[in-house]
Order: sequence, then structure tokens, then C-alpha cells
Amino acid sequence: MDNTAYKNRLNAYISHLEQDEKSRATIAQYRRDIICFFEYLGSAELTKEAVLAYKRQLELKYMPVSVNAELSALNSFFPLQAEPILSLSF
Repeated sequence: MDNTAYKNRLNAYISHLEQDEKSRATIAQYRRDIICFFEYLGSAELTKEAVLAYKRQLELKYMPVSVNAELSALNSFFPLQAEPILSLSF
């Protein structure tokens, strides 16, 4: 996904969270989590395998509760992008 498309999707998602009256802290954390994922992804194709690889990387670094928090952000982001197949189990 090119940088402009990613930024547009992220901004639309943040607007969605604001309309859903999510807390500022939640919005800030979800923004950081999604940015981290797309930085990890780089120019690679957005696939289920790429998301699973990211999950495995997180599992090596963090406790399960932290991994689940990051996955929660992605799991709420992907369906709004018409990418529900990319959602992961906790």
C-alpha cells in the first residue's frame, strides 16, 4: 500500500473512532499500533501471512496482554478497510 493510501485509511479510521466516542488514549494507542504495523510491513504486500508474521514478532518481544492490545487495534482497523480476512485470533 502506498504511503498516501495508508495515511488516508488511517485518518478515516481515526475519524471513525472519534465518531464512536472512543477515549483520546484509545485513539492515540490505536494510531501508534497501526503505524507500527505499517512500518513493519514497509513496501511488502498486505496479506494474512504478513499479519501473522507481525503477530509472531510481537509474541517474541511482549507479554500476551500487550500483543493482544496491538492486535485489537488491527482487528478493528482491517474490517473497515474491506480487509476482514486479515483479522487475527487472540
